[in-house]
Amino acid sequence: MSFIIEKLDWDALRLFIEVADAGSLSLAASRTGTSAPTLHRRMADLENVLGTELFVRGATGYSLTQSGLELRRLADDAASAVAQIGEWCSGQLSPPLRIACGPWTSLFLGRVSDRISASLDGGRFRLIVGTTQTDLTRRQADIGLRNSAPTQLGLAGQRVCHVAFAAYGTPDLAGNARAMGLMQAFETMRWIILDRDRPTASSRYLASVLAEQPVASCDHPMPMLELAQTGLGLCLLPCFVGDATPGLKRVGDPIPALRQEQWLVTADTRRHDPPIRAGIKVLKRVWHDHRHTFSGHI
Repeated sequence: MSFIIEKLDWDALRLFIEVADAGSLSLAASRTGTSAPTLHRRMADLENVLGTELFVRGATGYSLTQSGLELRRLADDAASAVAQIGEWCSGQLSPPLRIACGPWTSLFLGRVSDRISASLDGGRFRLIVGTTQTDLTRRQADIGLRNSAPTQLGLAGQRVCHVAFAAYGTPDLAGNARAMGLMQAFETMRWIILDRDRPTASSRYLASVLAEQPVASCDHPMPMLELAQTGLGLCLLPCFVGDATPGLKRVGDPIPALRQEQWLVTADTRRHDPPIRAGIKVLKRVWHDHRHTFSGHI
């Protein structure tokens, strides 16, 4: 075990988190500024050091093996510790505000990053993007943006908006779907879905209305978005994502059954800390100013 720890490349662990959360080398490359071939090599080297396969490599991207899932659960704590040590060594007195969110919300935060940065002490924040919740009580993040009210003991939450979902596709596909009506489109057109076993409202909804097998399924949201942009099929997206994505058009009105809440969540004991309080304040303002974007009003 000590030999493995000595051989472990901590930068490779950081890249592993990015690839695991992105679900594809191309998306991870755009986030990290590291080329896809380099990421491929670094992941292979990491697997060699650990002596286990971390990814199933397929046509739709990189999905985690059981070993990969276990490492992903452990990696946040390790990466956070390494980052804190690095900041301590470099004399950073105020660490960046860590905001945990899902892949869709991260796209929106990227669009408003200048406004968030301008309102924070030091202007620094870090996005922790994933499809699983970080443990705020264990300080894996400072603020979480979630689609439901917190139920875990020790968490405090505020609802900031409602999020609408609708069907989207390329202009030709969306036009055809509008002409025939969405329910007919569910029965006759091609659809791209998140894996049916994913516990998301949109995946459960599509499973209940599609007449045929989907043309493609993905285990992560981002590849689904990329496939929709190629014209392979239609998909369900949050309106704040679909309306802002080049090359995609909305099929019709938001689907009432998929309307969700969005909550801003913090550890109850830390919500009055000045950096976290400042983060809460700016995020609430941003969400309020963009509430029509989230609710699907065009």
